[in-house]
Amino acid sequence: MIPSFNIVVETSYSQITTIGSDSETAAITSYIDAIIKGPLLIAQTLIVGVTVVHSFVFIPIIKKDSIFFYNNNSSFIWSFLVNNKQFIIIMIACGSIIFNMSTILIVYQASLLSSDLALDLSSTLLILISSNVGNIFIIKLVTSTIIITLSVLYYYISKKTEKWKDKEQQNIKYQQIKTIKISLTFCILLLILGSINIFSNSIQSHNAAVSFLPYLAIFIDWIHFMMVSVWVGGLFYISLILSRKLLIKEKTSNLQYPKSFKNSINIHFFLSIILCFSIIAIISIGIIFITGLYMGLLHIQQPSSLLNSTYGNILIIKLLLVFPMALLGGYHHFRLYKLINQKIWIQIDQQLQKLKIFDKSLKLEFIFGIGVIFTSSFLTITSPPQQDMIMLPPSEQSDSAKTTNNKNHLFDQSFSFITLLLSISIAISVILFARRSWLNLKIYNQNYQNNF
Repeated sequence: MIPSFNIVVETSYSQITTIGSDSETAAITSYIDAIIKGPLLIAQTLIVGVTVVHSFVFIPIIKKDSIFFYNNNSSFIWSFLVNNKQFIIIMIACGSIIFNMSTILIVYQASLLSSDLALDLSSTLLILISSNVGNIFIIKLVTSTIIITLSVLYYYISKKTEKWKDKEQQNIKYQQIKTIKISLTFCILLLILGSINIFSNSIQSHNAAVSFLPYLAIFIDWIHFMMVSVWVGGLFYISLILSRKLLIKEKTSNLQYPKSFKNSINIHFFLSIILCFSIIAIISIGIIFITGLYMGLLHIQQPSSLLNSTYGNILIIKLLLVFPMALLGGYHHFRLYKLINQKIWIQIDQQLQKLKIFDKSLKLEFIFGIGVIFTSSFLTITSPPQQDMIMLPPSEQSDSAKTTNNKNHLFDQSFSFITLLLSISIAISVILFARRSWLNLKIYNQNYQNNF
């Protein structure tokens, strides 16, 4: 029988959970939690971001261009439709990382708690699993297991589809449409599972512990990380996977086509993907900054807390990584505009070299994104200054802090005004940049069809 304790479990997401009924308390949180949680957050990011780009950018472009090139080179386009091996490997690897890191994290937390409570590891683990911490752990395990299972199933169906292609050349168009439908179905299921996995973070985040509209705060936290996932995960898929497929790797199965033709089609696919993704990335960045400002106002409340608290200091480090990443994104936006305008004036080999250089800077933007996510893992185990003050006993709080706690959230008016002003400015900028990217995409598609 497990003894009853009043255990204050501060999880890696920093929500306080109380278990039991006695007076003994113990807290579990450490920087090792953050180090374990880093790969977990990165895997969640990649599942959502890669799936969004694959299903809403890559597949629609392939679908459109497979119809456009259907009469002359249908089998060449088909190779892009059925070649999902890299995508499937990413999903299986990320699902496995989530499963393993979640297990390691809860076992590590149980080991810390067991020494504090003088219980054996299995009893402490049972206590944790029966709490809210355990519920989140189970959600991660179930969703990651389904992601792995679906990915394996997707692989075997893709292999079967490839055999249909060899046997039914006369009905290739029907098989293309069927393959696209199957791919989109699997992708949407994987995206839903990845979103649930990320939502499990939000319901035990700092935002779940606030007293000012906690459900809104949880939703904003979820949206914030979803958009980070789309941005960073999309960069990973384009700069490390699709660029290798389209700009670097030569396929022996395509040697029957002239090299210049193959390079021309690959360049077209890559530019189309980048142009489509730039619209999604701009919207994602805007939402990230606006939701980030709201959460900063919610947790920091006073600008001085940025310098006077551990949470604020880590947030500054995160911002020092976010801003270069955003600047690189702006550079890529304007550089892309020059690339598509130069495309019809330069030779294919020159186009290919310019895109390879462009792809290297995309990789640098992705590296900054990984740094942002890893820094975020340390934020999750560090209490915001306002929560630190609320958790202190009343005798240790200053009079001003007591007044603030009694009024729940007394935001600094100038800080709130600056946050609102910045949010409006960001929203206007996003609309203008997204509109320009949309026009660039339309102009590019018209020019390409006219010159093909």
